[in-house]
Amino acid sequence: MKFTLAAVMLVLANAAHVHGDHDDCAIQPDQATGAVDVPSDWTEIEWGAFQKCKTIISIRIPMEIVKISPFAFDYSNLEVVEFDAGSKLETIDDGAFTNTMIKNIIIPSSVISINAQAFFGSILKVVEFEAGSKLETIGNEAFRFTSIKTINIPKGVQVGTKVFDNTPCPANLQAGNYVVNCNIVAVPSTIPTTIPSKNPTGRPSGPSSIPTIPTTIPSKNLSGRPSGSSSKISTGLKKSKATKAPKTKNSKEIKNKKSKKKSKAEKSSQVPKKGGK
Repeated sequence: MKFTLAAVMLVLANAAHVHGDHDDCAIQPDQATGAVDVPSDWTEIEWGAFQKCKTIISIRIPMEIVKISPFAFDYSNLEVVEFDAGSKLETIDDGAFTNTMIKNIIIPSSVISINAQAFFGSILKVVEFEAGSKLETIGNEAFRFTSIKTINIPKGVQVGTKVFDNTPCPANLQAGNYVVNCNIVAVPSTIPTTIPSKNPTGRPSGPSSIPTIPTTIPSKNLSGRPSGSSSKISTGLKKSKATKAPKTKNSKEIKNKKSKKKSKAEKSSQVPKKGGK
C-alpha cells in the first residue's frame, strides 16, 4: 500500500488540529481563572493536546494519567501543574512542557522517565522529585535553556547529554546531586535551604539562656555578719570594746574588796581579847 506525500501531510495536519495545535485547547480553560481539570477517565494527555493554548494558566492532572505525550503543552501559557495524590504517571514525553511559563514543579514518585527536551526553554526554576522516586532516565536536553537553580536528582538516574546546558547552574550535574541556588549540597534528598544556627548549650535560645556575669566583684564579708555599709561594721566593733571594759573594771574591784576583807581580818586577829589579862 502506497501513500503519496500529500496524503501523509493531510493526515499530519488533521492530527495536529485534533490534538490542539494552533491555539486549539483540548479542554477550554475556565474563562476567569484559566484553570483546567482533566477528566478522571483519561489515562493519557495526548500529543499536542494544549499546544499553543494561550488561555491555559493551571492544570490539575488526575492520578489515572500514566503518560504526558510529546508537545502536550508546547508553547502554551501554562504556569502551574498539580498532580493528584497517588499519581500513576510514568512518562513525561519529548517536549511535553517545552517553552511553557512553569516556574516550579513537583514530579510524582511514580515517574520513570523524563524524555528529551521535556522542559526545554521553559522558565522553570525549581524541580522537586517526591521521596521514593522511581526515576530511571532524564533525556537529552530535558532542562536545557531553563532558569533552573534548585533540583534534587534521585540516585541511580541515567542523565543524558546537555541536560543542564545553558542554565544558571553547572552543566555537569549528576544523579544524587542536591542543588540549591546552583550550589551542590550534601545528600540526603531532604535538606533545608536555610540551616539554623547550632545551640551548643542545649538550652532554649534567647537572651535569658546565658547568665550575666557581673563586671564588679563584691568585697568579701569575713566577719560572717550580713553585708552592709562600713559605718555599721565599725559601730559594731566599738560596741564590742565597750562591753569588755566593764568586765575588766569589775574584776579589779572584786580583787580590791577581797584584799580589804583580808586586811580587816588580820587586824581583828591582832586585837587582844577582853579578859585575857
